[in-house]
Amino acid sequence: MLRPSALAPLAALALLLSGCSSAPEAPTSPSPKPSASQLEAFESDDEAFEAATAALSAYLEVVNEARQTGVIDREELLSVSLQAAADEAAVSIEKYADAGQRQVGDIRFDSAQYESSYGEADSLLVAINVCMDYSERSVVDAHGQEVDLSQVDERAAFRVELSNAESEDLTTLKMRGIESWPERSCS
Repeated sequence: MLRPSALAPLAALALLLSGCSSAPEAPTSPSPKPSASQLEAFESDDEAFEAATAALSAYLEVVNEARQTGVIDREELLSVSLQAAADEAAVSIEKYADAGQRQVGDIRFDSAQYESSYGEADSLLVAINVCMDYSERSVVDAHGQEVDLSQVDERAAFRVELSNAESEDLTTLKMRGIESWPERSCS
């Protein structure tokens, strides 16, 4: 009979040999990680926040103009947003135009707060929380009549994600996504 101390090396050998006899697993490719330069695009959270608010302002400027004129400048939209966000904005703008509506005045934001910066896939994301201000915006129909927006709050909270993906300059952020945050008050 084998001594217990001799069983351990035999068990290890059996595991090693059985591992060698099975087909090797396909290597899993690691998900792309942001490069050090992408994560270090900003020297501080304050700098990332400043870039994020500037990017959101640029995005709103393009979208406000498109909703006012009914004309989507695809190149201009892509200069301030990632492809998926540009596609989403274009659909919204087209719905306005197809309904014969156009925006008068601008949508703005205030009460912006920095949330976080983090790497995802091959880019840096900066998240901010803002209150959108609709008080200076109205909508008119094809006959120039004002559309009733009494059910729309003049201010609403949103979480905004901006990314340096699809940007030549790592400090240039573009709109990645925006979602309503009804739990937050903008009073």
